[in-house]
Amino acid sequence: MKRVSTSRSVFAGLVTLLATLAAFGCSKKLTIDPGIVPEGVVTANSRLIVFQDLGNNVDAKKEFPPNSGTFLLDSSFTVYNYGPGTIQGVVLDGTAATNFEIMRQQPNGGLGPIKDFTLTPTNKWLQSHWETYPFFDQPNDGTLPPTYQGRGVVSGQVTTSAPLTNTAVLGSSAVVDCKVTSPFIDTVKHDSLPTVIWQPVAGAANYYLHVYQYRGDIKVGSEKFVYGIPAPVALGKIQDFFVGILPGTTTSYKIGAPGAQILHNIPMIGPDRFFFRVTAVDVTGRLIGCTVGSNPDTVRIGAESYIYFPAAEMICIGCRK
Repeated sequence: MKRVSTSRSVFAGLVTLLATLAAFGCSKKLTIDPGIVPEGVVTANSRLIVFQDLGNNVDAKKEFPPNSGTFLLDSSFTVYNYGPGTIQGVVLDGTAATNFEIMRQQPNGGLGPIKDFTLTPTNKWLQSHWETYPFFDQPNDGTLPPTYQGRGVVSGQVTTSAPLTNTAVLGSSAVVDCKVTSPFIDTVKHDSLPTVIWQPVAGAANYYLHVYQYRGDIKVGSEKFVYGIPAPVALGKIQDFFVGILPGTTTSYKIGAPGAQILHNIPMIGPDRFFFRVTAVDVTGRLIGCTVGSNPDTVRIGAESYIYFPAAEMICIGCRK
């Protein structure tokens, strides 16, 4: 995780920005040459989404006068996963692949690997056998707009039947706010299957809905900063409860109901708080909209000082916000 300060602050030294999760792991070395047409079969069960590291805007505020309930802006800065301009991507895969290679289109029209090793999964949803393979890239060559495709490795082999992802194109870095319109406070019914309602995003081919909680091993609040950065799913120190893919014509969904391709689903038991995001992806595999939270999360860094940052929307089952 990288921080870029936009104003000077006495609080900057109080915030420790920890490195984000490793984006990929080593496996077998690749031997393919740049410029190939990858062999394999494109499948809807291998989905590649690309997006740019847009960062998360964070404000540091101080209560002044002390105990007044009035907070004045002291400084602001932007937190990135890798840095401005970095291209990120994630393969969501439900095939028999155990590794993935990511290729970028070259000036000659063919595809060449961006790394000399394959990716290993970071999240495994054992119910559905879906996995996530995140990566990042800082291209200095290739075609524009940056164009990517992933290919699965099955039992250590790449064959003509290897699973191929869609071709994903980062035509623009713009990401709109996928606004959520439904309330999520339930203090009576303890409804563990709430309905999420959101405003449509123009050009969406699919929506991805992810419900999760922060794990107990998040030691400092600054580790949560990255969860306000647009991405199709949150990765890292979280517990997943629901991951589903919905048609682009959908603007509401009751969690666990028919109508979604469900990648992961375990009960949400209250009273407790759960966080979620809705992400819009267009037909080219580009992330175009993301819900990152209308109410800022906070971290206390001193007797009178706080950090405010967008994190995620919240479902509150049988509890109060």
